[in-house]
Amino acid sequence: MVSYTIVISALSKRGRLAAASKLLDRMDASGVQPDVMCFNTLISGAASAQKWDLVERLLTKLREAGGQPDQWTYGPLLEACRRSGDRKRARRIGKEMLTECGPPSTFCMTSLRRLLGTGQLKALCREAGVEWPAIGDPDYSQTQAPKRSEGPSRRS
Repeated sequence: MVSYTIVISALSKRGRLAAASKLLDRMDASGVQPDVMCFNTLISGAASAQKWDLVERLLTKLREAGGQPDQWTYGPLLEACRRSGDRKRARRIGKEMLTECGPPSTFCMTSLRRLLGTGQLKALCREAGVEWPAIGDPDYSQTQAPKRSEGPSRRS
């Protein structure tokens, strides 16, 4: 598995996303179940290249394979949105992360805050049913991750 991930990473970093995607497909066809790390590696490369159709296909494949996106999935997506200034996409991805993923990382929340602003991030947290840990604190990176306001964690 590690060898596949290394090759997928190398191909993705060189912009050879089609070859990396084919390797992921070959893994599955040969009976080697790609893990979340394999998907995240390719998703990160696709997001960096702004290949959002590929990102969406990979997220679907990840879920169909029984995997769950995590902070290592969402971090590169949010950072790519931040770098490109794509606030609408970042908001959608951020809401998905807050509702589907366990407590998000400081990196993910900081990327969202930098792009959306603290007020919009707080509103997004409320929409997703996540409590903001320090409502008066504009610098999320100095606080702990938000807590779910209701229901069990999907990671349990």
